[in-house]
Amino acid sequence: MALWQYTFQIVTKESYEYLHKDSNPVSGEDGFDEEPYWLLTPTKRSLFDGISSIISKGKSWSDALDVYGNLESNCLNVLFNTATQEVESVSFRIDYTRQYEHVCRAIIEFCILKGMVVLDEKLEIVPMSYEAIKALIEDSSQRKRYDQMSNYKPE
Repeated sequence: MALWQYTFQIVTKESYEYLHKDSNPVSGEDGFDEEPYWLLTPTKRSLFDGISSIISKGKSWSDALDVYGNLESNCLNVLFNTATQEVESVSFRIDYTRQYEHVCRAIIEFCILKGMVVLDEKLEIVPMSYEAIKALIEDSSQRKRYDQMSNYKPE
């Protein structure tokens, strides 16, 4: 992830509610582990094919990863098992140095229609509105760091 991007995770609402009855988000050695969410509600990668009408399919570095958009800008990533085609992880990144309203609104609408929730970098559910996501990004530590670096002038 680049300093100019904010990353969100996507999981099904059903799996999130089931796995969060009595606990915090499932974490592994490397942080948030999305795979249990997708194992609980098996989903084929083809569910995300419709995203290409919003963000064109980009170039991926792996056969097990569909990238919609550009990894260095606004993008949605779908990691899947190549044998079963079942989703293991979904995330999207917003490049807050570029126009992102259209992409953000479209991803929110897609998630609502498909029964999914969006989690922020603190693994908390994000209200499904562009305004809420924009406010979250504007108040994020990386956005503040980026702004500081952009305004830095060596003496």
